[in-house]
Amino acid sequence: MSSQRPTRSGSVLTTGRWTLATRLTLWYACSAFLLVAMSTVLLYGVLRYHFAHEDQAFLADKIHLLREPLAHAADIPTALYTEVIAEAAERRYARIYIRVLAADGRTLIETPGMESEVRHLTFPPPCSSDEDPAWSAEMPGDHERILHIASATALLADRTQATIQIAYANPQERALLAQFRLWIIAVLALAGLILVVISHRLTRRGLRPLDDVASAASGIGSTNLDRRLVVDGLPAELKTMADSFNAMLDRIEEAFTRLSQFSDDLAHELRTPINNLRGEAEVALGHTRSVAEYQDVLASCLEECQKIGQLIDSLLFLARAENPRSAVARETIDLSHELQAVATFYRTAAEDVGVTLTSDLAAGLSMRGDVSLMQRAIGNLVENAIDHTPSGGRVRIDASASRGAMRVIISDTGSGIPSEHLPYVFERFHRVERARSNARGHVGLGLPIVRSIIVMHGGTVEITSVIGEGTRVSIQIPIQPDQAPDMPAVGST
Repeated sequence: MSSQRPTRSGSVLTTGRWTLATRLTLWYACSAFLLVAMSTVLLYGVLRYHFAHEDQAFLADKIHLLREPLAHAADIPTALYTEVIAEAAERRYARIYIRVLAADGRTLIETPGMESEVRHLTFPPPCSSDEDPAWSAEMPGDHERILHIASATALLADRTQATIQIAYANPQERALLAQFRLWIIAVLALAGLILVVISHRLTRRGLRPLDDVASAASGIGSTNLDRRLVVDGLPAELKTMADSFNAMLDRIEEAFTRLSQFSDDLAHELRTPINNLRGEAEVALGHTRSVAEYQDVLASCLEECQKIGQLIDSLLFLARAENPRSAVARETIDLSHELQAVATFYRTAAEDVGVTLTSDLAAGLSMRGDVSLMQRAIGNLVENAIDHTPSGGRVRIDASASRGAMRVIISDTGSGIPSEHLPYVFERFHRVERARSNARGHVGLGLPIVRSIIVMHGGTVEITSVIGEGTRVSIQIPIQPDQAPDMPAVGST
């Protein structure tokens, strides 16, 4: 199954079926709409609470005004006429219905029409005669007229107890709340539309720098790797991404340049022996020669073929060494013994050119690694030191162990390496003295192979050199490196 990758449609980055701009627009619009909706609902709740609080205070005041005449008047209907009958008749919109019940349940006085309005209502239990009702029951929203009902006890002039029941209806208030709800719905619908438009504009404006970066990045190819993203004026978040992208382009350009240089160097190295083979073959075929002459030509061709074979073997080794899936075959190595064997092997070659090869090796040095690879790495360094040390010079091998790591140093008193070449001596085909290296059969792969072997063993290699005084190569390898995954081992070539 192929994974979905970000693509570009027009000027908007897309991922799957939804563009990034659409996702952000919906997220911003929904978040803002939710905030507006919560605010309007809260305002509606505050308005409704305000109306309910005013209605409750009105009912409490009305009960307080009714208790006074009931406690002192002998004729209850006459005393309560103004408070009950006349006031209810004078109200045009809001209606109040009042009923006073005796202790035995008889109706002492009530507002006209109250029976028809409140016959289906159940009044709450009355509060005592020395306090106002702390609350009033609010009727369900589907009731057409009555909003609140309340009841309280009162003392009559004969010290008997009566019950006051009040029902309050305000169609204007209910209509106002209903109209307010309609306005809320209209405002939310309009706000939702406006928020979508504003969120879309803000999102497109916010994503414009990202789209510019994507457009600039899409125009960079193998022919213009020197181009970089312009980071001036970008937001801080995108500037970090652009800097990282530019740093990646730097690495890619460097690798591409090195690959191109490697291809040129490889073609040059192969052209020389191939041209030699061709030239010798053409000369040999120019006229009839003796068997001895043909043998000389074949021997020379064989030597050139061996050079080509060594070059191919070295390149294959480097290719396998740089493969992440490659691992070395690890075994316990008596490093002291192996280094002594390398010193013994190259001592005769050093004496032939007048170079003294000495060694100072600590006893009992051991590590985990590949014997043949370590021999090849140390041998390349010793051979390279001998080749670049004039007659009468010295080459020295030192080895010691400290803090869980092996340290091997190969130093010489040779001609040294110019400082401008030191950063590149471990690169393929890099040679300080090209003509001299060609004469000795070197193609500039010895030190790269050394570094690859040491890195495969989890170690590091450093080189220092002073012109006219010599060169010093230091290798440091952990004694017990982390075990590599179980993969095919890279052997020596």
